[in-house]
Amino acid sequence: MKIAFSAVVLLAFLNICLGKSKALSFESETTYELTVLVDIPAFKNSNSEEFSLWIPFPSEIEEQEVISYKADSRLKWQIGTEDKFRNRMLYTTGLTSGKITPPLKISFVVKRRPQNTKIVKLAANDNIFLLPTSMIPLNHTIKHISQIALGGESDKSKQIPKLYQYVVSIMSYDKSGTGWGHGDAIWACSSKRGNCTDFHSLLIAMARVNGIPAKFNIGVPINPKMRQSDIPGYHCWAQLYDEEQGWIPVDASESKKEGDASKYYGHLPSNRIQFSQGRDIDLAPKQNGKALNYFVYPYLELSGKTADRPVTRFHYKVL
Repeated sequence: MKIAFSAVVLLAFLNICLGKSKALSFESETTYELTVLVDIPAFKNSNSEEFSLWIPFPSEIEEQEVISYKADSRLKWQIGTEDKFRNRMLYTTGLTSGKITPPLKISFVVKRRPQNTKIVKLAANDNIFLLPTSMIPLNHTIKHISQIALGGESDKSKQIPKLYQYVVSIMSYDKSGTGWGHGDAIWACSSKRGNCTDFHSLLIAMARVNGIPAKFNIGVPINPKMRQSDIPGYHCWAQLYDEEQGWIPVDASESKKEGDASKYYGHLPSNRIQFSQGRDIDLAPKQNGKALNYFVYPYLELSGKTADRPVTRFHYKVL
């Protein structure tokens, strides 16, 4: 009995040390410490090279508040002015060296609340959420598939759930092969698979082509079984606008994975940290390269030219 008891105690101790716990509840306010580690590559030649680096700054929205942040003290940082999507970002410049340097470390303390449907009027610049983007065209293909989904429904408030349920029903969460992850609405329409980016690009395109404003939101997910953990990648979701209900948050890809189309419609738990919204993003200060498809990872330029994405690691801890 003593041996068995000791084994149980040891397992519980290890779980605590590793950050494991019973499933966390995200139906209330949750505060996180989010750490971002960014590797700036060493310049291969003997001379140093100027770099410019933009790092997404967690969104300040009704559901999310940035309590504090701390950026690597080796560099001088500034918070970039808000772009047309009201995104913010940390920006710095410097010189690379001919040797490997420690990764830059940026830490944020973020308070996140569940996201619910909120009754608000459209803001003056919200018409940008009706426009096409390079990966979300509003063409005949998108119009045709949205007409199939709507089945003749003309009531805007009833169109939104129909479009959402249709995307959840036809799409498969499948990251095999190539093509997925770019948020190409036409590719998603034809392949009917992909990750969260593909799900929501198709949904947003189908909404906008019918005159329904739709937002693309992107950030990082929180594991509901761990109080602290590395974050393997990004996650995205959407908001669709109804004149009577306001902005309706939806997560079509999570609904698909859970097998419940209603679970992530109109209400999203606080197990996420949002970095930005929108597509075809010009940074602040503006980058020399082309507009970004979406902004969730740091963006790097060397001598004014777009460089390979720096190796980036995310880690969170529930406070």
